[in-house]
Amino acid sequence: MRDCAATKPNCCNEIERGLSDLVHAQIVLGRQVLKFAVDGVRITKNCLQGIVPTRAKRDACCEAAEPCWMPHSLGEITCELKAGDKGTVCLLITNEDFRARTFHVSATGKSAGFVTFSQKDFTLTSKERVAVTAEFLMPKPDEAEQKKDCSCIEHEAILWVRGCQSQYLRWTLGSACESARCCHEVTVHDCPDYTLHWYDHFHILRPCVGSVGDK
Repeated sequence: MRDCAATKPNCCNEIERGLSDLVHAQIVLGRQVLKFAVDGVRITKNCLQGIVPTRAKRDACCEAAEPCWMPHSLGEITCELKAGDKGTVCLLITNEDFRARTFHVSATGKSAGFVTFSQKDFTLTSKERVAVTAEFLMPKPDEAEQKKDCSCIEHEAILWVRGCQSQYLRWTLGSACESARCCHEVTVHDCPDYTLHWYDHFHILRPCVGSVGDK
């Protein structure tokens, strides 16, 4: 009987290589399963001890995310301006819904009176977008403010974009001898949230007493 190597020189090598790859794949899989089990035990232990980092809380087991009806943060920007100079924020607002939406843009906070908008009320059809410019005019400090050595937050305004959702941008400004560049562009995508999460059944709507937002 002739040896397989004599008739088909590569067949034995191919079989040996295939078995070797299969064993290697099983070893890698075993390592990944063991790592997953160890990480799961560690996260569960930290959750029980109450020392899980913020991201682990949201991504692991201890804390559900904010409900979809809460205002969505667009982030925070900081500027420094001298008295009389202006800072600008361009809000690039897109209606991602399949129907037309009416939008309202406004400012709240202790320094909201120094903010002006290129437009406040408008309607966007499906997938339409518009650029709304918000300007902040740095006021001149009065005598009482000049006597202060420092202030934690000198000026702050919250820019609201209300369409299908309520979204806000926190804008913090400080006065300086010379103005730094203060020209920002923020993208705003507005659409319904149709995603159903496992934690949604924990959220029970409990409205606050009184009106919400500005008039």
